[in-house]
Amino acid sequence: MLKTQSKTIKKTVALECYTIRQGWKTLYEIESAYKKMLVEIVGFGLKNDATHKTLHRTFYKQYRKEFPWLATRVIKGSYRDVLKRDKSFKELKMKGKAKTDKPTVRRVTITFSDSQDWKLRNGALWIKSNTDKDEWLELKYRDTKLFRKYFYHGWSLAEELKIKLVNGRIFSVI
Repeated sequence: MLKTQSKTIKKTVALECYTIRQGWKTLYEIESAYKKMLVEIVGFGLKNDATHKTLHRTFYKQYRKEFPWLATRVIKGSYRDVLKRDKSFKELKMKGKAKTDKPTVRRVTITFSDSQDWKLRNGALWIKSNTDKDEWLELKYRDTKLFRKYFYHGWSLAEELKIKLVNGRIFSVI
């Protein structure tokens, strides 16, 4: 008897977003904190062959104190990011293509790993930016045909949102 595997088809849409000056400042602060966490964790994760649970036990309290304004799920998203980077680096090292002793963090994509931290409402993407005051940051997005096709014709949104700041522009991947 053959076992059938259920495959989920994933569609992603990249949207260019824009916001007010305060929004930029907030996103830049989140990106800086996220990058700092990645740089600190990536070496530890590779050296100790760490799991998500190990990284959480080791770093969570430290980052909660250092970045009390940062959403918890963003901190947890950094663990997932580190594990992906470490796995990719190990594969490159086995093939002899790694040029350094540990992975380097050059580009950062902020991952909001749970839909509780973001939502789409009234033509805008809303991101929870402050855990203490429950503030939401509004990002207006440029509507595209592809987005309308997926969003209004039966496709559901992912749990995860990715934000990338590139050359003065904001991109979100839903």
